[in-house]
Amino acid sequence: RSGFARQYLIDEKHMQQKSGADPVSRRILVKMRLVNSRNLLTHAILNELLCLQRAYLLTNRRLLLHPISQAELARRLRFNAGLYMIPDPSRISRLARSIRIKLPCGEIVSLKRLLPKPRLVYGYYVNHAIKREKEWMLRGALDKPMTDDEISSFIRRKFLSEVSRRTVANIRKDMGIPDSHDRSCQHPYLAATGGFSPLIDLTREGLY
Repeated sequence: RSGFARQYLIDEKHMQQKSGADPVSRRILVKMRLVNSRNLLTHAILNELLCLQRAYLLTNRRLLLHPISQAELARRLRFNAGLYMIPDPSRISRLARSIRIKLPCGEIVSLKRLLPKPRLVYGYYVNHAIKREKEWMLRGALDKPMTDDEISSFIRRKFLSEVSRRTVANIRKDMGIPDSHDRSCQHPYLAATGGFSPLIDLTREGLY
């Protein structure tokens, strides 16, 4: 972070006078300004994401990721008084693709890990709901599988996030998870293997 906070101190008046007749000096001045703007924007992005994704960074639990689009991050950064450039989504996208960070767990990932699209995080929520559903049904705490409306309500209570019934249904279909009626016909329902072939014992007899 400290490296990205650094900036070149430019004597604008002197450099403009010198670069007026010297094309090499003009190119150097342009590059120095580009480095300054890139470092300033990178530092602002990292600070914002460190605050936004603090819970995830401390636990490495993807369910604690905060969904945020590049457009939303750009809107947040516009309130940063230290930025003299417009933090548009395209600039953020280019930086996110080129920067890699080391998480507290030691894993090195792209900065885009901290910029998860809402639909990706909603998929984590739906998957978690289905797993909890299975646990509750095995314990007898739930009589039948949850409908998409009930999954939406569960996500609202658990994660304080508004995910519509239609979005839940679309994500569920993308993940290959049957609807509540079909899940009730697959007893006991195995969320991780719904729609796949029967399970095979990992033994010599089962494999041959």
